[in-house]
Amino acid sequence: MVTSVTAFIAWIALRPQVDNHIKALTEWQKLRSLYSMGIYDTNGYAEFYSVLNYNYKFLFDYGHSLNKLGEYEKSNEILHLGTKLSNDPMFHNIIGNNYLSIREYEKAEKSYMRAYHLVPNRIYPLYLLTKLYHEQGDTVKTIELCRKVIEFIPKIYSPAVSEIKENTEALLNTLLGKNITNN
Repeated sequence: MVTSVTAFIAWIALRPQVDNHIKALTEWQKLRSLYSMGIYDTNGYAEFYSVLNYNYKFLFDYGHSLNKLGEYEKSNEILHLGTKLSNDPMFHNIIGNNYLSIREYEKAEKSYMRAYHLVPNRIYPLYLLTKLYHEQGDTVKTIELCRKVIEFIPKIYSPAVSEIKENTEALLNTLLGKNITNN
């Protein structure tokens, strides 16, 4: 009898928290639908942050949405929390993109390198490094990395890998053409 009463009291006490959590998960699913269409509503994420901040997928969606809206520092704040819960290299890629956007090149480079070292069979972090070096005007590093990206043999080929390689080849050809002209 005492156990039943205790369980009932616990259920009554926890019911509002459970309802709030269910509401947050339901609303997040609506936000995910918008997110997948490229509509970024960070107000919705902010509203449920205190309830869902343990969920790395929630943190990724929230941080990426902030990135898309140009709120780079806030995005990094959220994404850094996500890196404590997940080893997904995309957290680091977007963190690097945020740093690149605010011209913190050294931090961007570290983020891209971290993403690459987490999963070295992915080409995307190397491609982002190539773009970083090119934006910085470091032709030598850009050419070196372009060659590495072009020669990179991914674990799984995809249209994205083909596009990255094509874009990198075009950049390399442009850079080599500039170098030949300048010599």
